[in-house]
Amino acid sequence: MLLRKILYMNRVLKTQYYNRAKLKQFQLDALREIVEYAKRHVPFYKQKYKHTNPLHIKSLKELSKLPIITRDEFLDAGVNVYSDEFNYVNKEELKERATSGSTGEAFKIKYDERAWDYLEAVYARAFFNQGYNPAFSMAYYWYEPLKRKFHNYFGLFRRHYIPCSWSIKRQIKELKNHNFRYIHYYSSMIYYISRVISKRDAEKIRPRAIFAHAEILSDAMRRRIESTFRTKVYDSYGTTEFVRMAWECPICGEYHIDEDSIIFEVLDENDKPVRPGQMGRVVVTGLANYLMPIIRYELGDFAILSGKKPSCGRSLRLMKEVVGRVHDFLVNDKNQKVPPRTVIDALDPVEGLDIFQIVQKEKDKVVVRYLSRAPTKILRDMVKSKIKQLLGKKVSVTLIKKEPRISKRGKLRLVYREF
Repeated sequence: MLLRKILYMNRVLKTQYYNRAKLKQFQLDALREIVEYAKRHVPFYKQKYKHTNPLHIKSLKELSKLPIITRDEFLDAGVNVYSDEFNYVNKEELKERATSGSTGEAFKIKYDERAWDYLEAVYARAFFNQGYNPAFSMAYYWYEPLKRKFHNYFGLFRRHYIPCSWSIKRQIKELKNHNFRYIHYYSSMIYYISRVISKRDAEKIRPRAIFAHAEILSDAMRRRIESTFRTKVYDSYGTTEFVRMAWECPICGEYHIDEDSIIFEVLDENDKPVRPGQMGRVVVTGLANYLMPIIRYELGDFAILSGKKPSCGRSLRLMKEVVGRVHDFLVNDKNQKVPPRTVIDALDPVEGLDIFQIVQKEKDKVVVRYLSRAPTKILRDMVKSKIKQLLGKKVSVTLIKKEPRISKRGKLRLVYREF
């Protein structure tokens, strides 16, 4: 419904500037409502919350009274995670998205049309705040054809589909031929392009901004992409379950959390909130989707909250960075976790390395898939040396000259662990 979309857009442009007290009250009211609804209408939560009274939640700190839900637990519940009012909803008005399954079994998230319109407004707000002008077309790297929407007929929010099934060479050709004002790409894939594109071709691709998403964006990745295309890269953090959750602010330099659509917790191993600057587990509560409520859901991600106060005038809290998923961390010979950013940034400067994928098969066994136009012994020795510096001298490093594995949805996991 177009009118509802406009109203929601107007609302979220205002809520980001609420003072902290008003924003917290907004979250608390939304939390009570969705918990009460879930307890009444969702079989999964009827069981979970049988001894819980939502009205007894007096503050956001008391969210901790509710149990944390794991992905496997939610998946095992099957149809019991849907509202019992699901059968009365017009199925044509439902929105459905499937998780990628990159770290486990994929499952479908369903949204009622009202929730989807609201979450789309939250999603669009980030683009506006990062300088996007909807009158210009955006290159959009995606895994399925994009459906034409009502506003597209007026020349607004046009997305030019670039299939993830295309070769890197073909993607570069498409970007070069159109010279888009904006580029929306998975972080790893635009990084891949930035490593292999010729200077001559890069000169023909000069967007106003590149919007990276879906994967880790390390400092070295950002520097290389920005240097190649001579523009700013703006990162964002989202999931299929909650759509957009945080986005990089051009003024603050860190990520605003979309607190008017989610409650974002970063917890330690004892389920206690960590201090700003400390890494913790990400647990999220959605405030918009009543058809399939997701409350205190552990994503399997690690993040670090910021201790900074926003300087842009918005009250939305800041997150310093997403560190990675559980299996994005490698393990060194001292049983210490090595963040994926550290690994990527160590290998980024290696000259002649077109792209790489670091896979830790076992604690002492690493396989590197890579491409290089000039694979020399010096290059291979340098890659091995850098990995051994991070993981330990005794680790076995095998290099395979082969394109890294890219998922059916176009994701290239640059670093991951298989155990």
